[in-house]
Amino acid sequence: CRRARVLPGYRTEAVRIQMRRELERLMQDDSFPAGWTRRAEQAFVMTVDERLAIRGRMDRLETNAANRAVVIDYKYS
Repeated sequence: CRRARVLPGYRTEAVRIQMRRELERLMQDDSFPAGWTRRAEQAFVMTVDERLAIRGRMDRLETNAANRAVVIDYKYS
């Protein structure tokens, strides 16, 4: 970016736009069988014990009526 004289912040914004487009495309992916429910950017808290809880956000969560789940975490690094 420095050699090409790209303005500061431009690269970050370009990657952010690309990531959003990819997430939207992946959310439209119907590769899971019928009956699965898709949610994006799903927040969660998992309590390990009274002193420790793990908090985060799943990029994509697929669930079905049999109480099964698939968690997908996309990496763009």
